[in-house]
Amino acid sequence: MNKIMLVDDNPIDCFINTEMIKRQNPDIQTMEFLSALEALEYIKSIPLSITKSSGYFIPDLILLDINMPIMNGFEFLDQLNNIENFNRGTIDIYILTSSVLQNDIDKAFSKPLCTGYIAKPLNQEKLSKVLYSRVKRYYGFENNDKQPKNIFY
Repeated sequence: MNKIMLVDDNPIDCFINTEMIKRQNPDIQTMEFLSALEALEYIKSIPLSITKSSGYFIPDLILLDINMPIMNGFEFLDQLNNIENFNRGTIDIYILTSSVLQNDIDKAFSKPLCTGYIAKPLNQEKLSKVLYSRVKRYYGFENNDKQPKNIFY
């Protein structure tokens, strides 16, 4: 994994999370969006035939806040699910939010694109679990079809 997209309307959270990711692994590139709508438009702009070596920032992982103005995280997931060129099998999407309400967790996991749920603040332990989980799936140590979704508090 070498590219992580952060989608959060709080610039301080984006900054702190980017720094934490760089500390965990300086080779990981990050891209921040302060709006789910802007992140969605960026993903839509990636041509269908583009590969990871094309120079485009194609994320391996998206950390997505729920509560944002204009378009919230749930709406983002719904819209993303309708994009034909979105490569569902190669991008993990974790909700990263301050909400620990069971209703929000259930709603997140009802979305087919949601890989997991992380309660803020993101810390090194939670980030390590996400990265390790991704590596296990990438190298086939886990069956993607039967893998339960992850919750990290």
